Amino acid sequence: MTGAILIIEDQQAVRENIAELLELAGHRVLQAENGIEGIRMAKSHLPDLVLCDIMMPELDGYGVAEVLGRQPETSNIPLVFLTAKADAADFRKGLAKGAVDYISKPFESHELLETIEMRLKREHTPRRAEAGRAAWENWVTGLKSDHPATLQGARLQAMRMDKGAHLYAEGDSSRFVYFVKSGYVKQERMDSKGKKLCLRTLGPGEFCGWAGDFEHGMHGQDALAITEAEIIRIPQSDVREALLERPELALELNRIQLEMASEFESAALSVAYGSARENTARALLRFAVPSEDGLVIRLSREDLANSVGMASESIIRTLATFKQEGLTGTLGRTVVILSPDGLEDELG
Repeated sequence: MTGAILIIEDQQAVRENIAELLELAGHRVLQAENGIEGIRMAKSHLPDLVLCDIMMPELDGYGVAEVLGRQPETSNIPLVFLTAKADAADFRKGLAKGAVDYISKPFESHELLETIEMRLKREHTPRRAEAGRAAWENWVTGLKSDHPATLQGARLQAMRMDKGAHLYAEGDSSRFVYFVKSGYVKQERMDSKGKKLCLRTLGPGEFCGWAGDFEHGMHGQDALAITEAEIIRIPQSDVREALLERPELALELNRIQLEMASEFESAALSVAYGSARENTARALLRFAVPSEDGLVIRLSREDLANSVGMASESIIRTLATFKQEGLTGTLGRTVVILSPDGLEDELG
């Protein structure tokens, strides 16, 4: 099994010899000449394994292990120490700091390659999934901040959009991914009968606009703001480049999209066999968002009806019944959910 290996070693000749050996074995190699640079590279590239010397100036290997172990995105990267020190006390200290193995200098080529192969097989799949999730969450947190950036670190700017403004329309060329920094957005598309079908709503921290082949794709639905919103537009080419360089992020994106598809299919199947009360309750629970007034529905009655294939008049009548029963209330034109448990009971 091959992977991305980060070598942190202050002796250039040793570092380059190891790099050459690993590249010949098919690994992708990253090199850092000291512990501080190594930490930066580990956080930006998320390698599959770190080979780290212990005795280094500025920050030694134990310090590197301790810092990487505290960072969510790097805490599960296996770290193997390269060291001329190999007594029991040093071994225990390394394990306590987070190392998974030791290779004593001088070492044979086959010893190094066998250790790396063993560690990659043991830790690759679960670690990559966990690292991808942590890195994705860190990116989302960064996009919410005052200094949003692409996965490569290029600065981005948030756009202010009025209620009703379109982010993109069905059939438009897909050149950007859209991140909702504040406010709410809905996605909709035309059904076979020419009616708008509301697919989902998105709130702060969520993305829309993904296309399968990125720069050359087309949007399969409309997206428009249903409140005033701040939207960050991220070039799909930048995302594609980052996913090619960091497969763990591609794995996390795939997991998110599969989860969304599964939820949508499950909801569609339930709607097909549901009564008016069941489908209205399902729509309310699906599109409810938290606010200072409790759980509210940002969509119009027509959008709610379209989301579950009901006539607007039917959903309005059902909402009136729910209000009489104390399941929902209203603030102006906004529906407020008063009893989420009661609506859940409607779903059986």
